[in-house]
Amino acid sequence: MVKRCSWGTCNSDTRYPERIINVSFLPFPKPKTNYDACLRWIKACGRPVEQLNVNKITRDTYVCSKHFVGGFPSEKNPDPFPATGGQIYEARVKSRKRKYVELEHNSAEPSCSVPEVPCIDHVNPIILSRNENHKDTQTDEIGKSFSIFSR
Repeated sequence: MVKRCSWGTCNSDTRYPERIINVSFLPFPKPKTNYDACLRWIKACGRPVEQLNVNKITRDTYVCSKHFVGGFPSEKNPDPFPATGGQIYEARVKSRKRKYVELEHNSAEPSCSVPEVPCIDHVNPIILSRNENHKDTQTDEIGKSFSIFSR
């Protein structure tokens, strides 16, 4: 079975021998036997909840020895630390794709500026509906009739 490190940005993977020189893989604490340690390791890995949570921990979930002081868990340091110099980063929050801008509309007057053209502030859309017996109907190429105007 392929062993990969579950740590956020770590690329230790047994499929690539050049990445695992002097690296060993430690199995994740199982939720059934050591729930608290499992939660601490999940939090330390810094992955989003969708990618790594208690339900996703299996016997094939590992953290590599790069993330432990001395290369393995000890009494003093039982949980992994980041390979980025000991700084723990929060998982990134996906930003919104669009920013909404509130527009102010102060004038009660219609927005048209040409006096000769009548202003229409609200226009009802023309709704085409199928109607066989309506007097304002036309037939399309297939032979189905539809209404030009709705009231």
